[in-house]
Parts: sequence; C-alpha cells; structure tokens
Amino acid sequence: MISEVVLLNLDNLKNNIENTLDIISKNISEAQDKFLKSNFGQALNSALDLGIQIVMPDLIEDEVIDVKNAILDGGLKAGFNSAIESLKNIKDSAIGIITGTFDNISQIQTAVKKGGLIDTASSLIDTALEKAEDKGLISKDIQKEIKKGKNTILNKLNDNISENLENQVKYLEKVNEYNEKWQECYEKQDFDGMERAYKNLKKYMEKCIPFENVINTARKNENIHSIIKNNIMSEKDDIFNLTENQLELSEALV
Repeated sequence: MISEVVLLNLDNLKNNIENTLDIISKNISEAQDKFLKSNFGQALNSALDLGIQIVMPDLIEDEVIDVKNAILDGGLKAGFNSAIESLKNIKDSAIGIITGTFDNISQIQTAVKKGGLIDTASSLIDTALEKAEDKGLISKDIQKEIKKGKNTILNKLNDNISENLENQVKYLEKVNEYNEKWQECYEKQDFDGMERAYKNLKKYMEKCIPFENVINTARKNENIHSIIKNNIMSEKDDIFNLTENQLELSEALV
C-alpha cells in the first residue's frame, strides 16, 4: 500500500509539472525565446494592422491583411525573430557574463533599447516592402505609401512592446504575491487557502515570461501542493505530515 501511494505521488507530480509551463523538456533560454517571439510577434502584427490602416485608409480589411502578410513573408517576420534571439547577447555583453538567459524584466527592457529592436524593424520593413513589390505582391504605390508612413507602424510597435513588458511586471508581482499567500496558508495548514492561491498562481504563471528563480519557487510549491492533495485522496489522517523523502522529492523535481 505504501509503495502504491509513493508511485501515485510520483505520477501526480510528474503530470502536474509537465502541464504547468510547457518548459519542462526545454531549457529556460529556449522557453524565453519562444515567449518573446510570440509576444513581440503579436506586437508587430498589431502594429502592422493599425499602421497600414492609418497610412492607407482606403484599403478594405482583406487588402490590409494581404499587404501585411506580404511584408511579413518578405523577410520581416524572420528578421524580427532573429533580432529577438540576439537580445540576450546584448544583455550578456552589458553585464560581462554569458548566461544565455534573462533574469528579470529590466534586463529585457534594456536589451530592447540598446539592441535597437525598433531600428532593426525599420530597416526590415524597407527590405520586406521592396521584396514584396519585386514579387508582385504589392503595387509600387502601396510600397511608397507605407514606406512614407512607416513611423506610424514603428511608433505603434514601440508602444505595444512597452505595454507588453509593463504587463509582465504586473504579472510577476501577482506571481510573487500568490507564492507568498500559498506559503502563508501552508504554514497555517489551511489547504482551502492554499488551493485558492495555487489556482491564481497557475493563472499568472501562464502569462509570465519564464525566469528561473520564479519558476523554481513556483514549482517547489506546486510539488508540495500535489503531495498534500494526494494525501487527501489517500485519506491520510495528517495531510500536512510530509516525510523527508517527500520534501526532498519536491526539491529534486524543481
């Protein structure tokens, strides 16, 4: 019976961790790249949508989408992703230590500014417009108009990225807040309070860029939470009475 409970603990922990942030089988650097490409990519997509509409108000919605796709496929998307990947090199160069990861939002904000991400986007848009015209995907008139009004797109892109990073600061504050609430409830042996904090913690973790220190704390709490929950399912008398092996397991699976 004891061995079955131990096995159940292990299975629950492994399944729970795998479903948390989709980074268990990846390293932090890859997870951060994926996150930034997705979020900054959305910022670029939104900036193009609005910018093209402002610069060329006579275009209907489908035409705006076609023009936007032509620019993205003309090298803007690939080039922008490469520029995002290089941001960590800028951070490493600034601090003089090669880590390949970001440790906080401030480092990303600094890298975006020093790395000239917006300036890079500007030159990429120029190149993409020329390629799209050469391939016959857009007319010369559209190419000229968008190039002329390019600053509208760039300003919107800058605003979108800044807003995205400001939101990240708020999400991380929430993650820290619910980590602390979970810990407080754990110390009081208040499982209902732990459950509420845990659900909110997971919600905000899914929105956050993965930082190693944040993830490790959240995972450790999650592992202990899973063990205690399993103790409830196993109808143990003292659900908070964790063995040394269980506590070591919660640390090992971080």
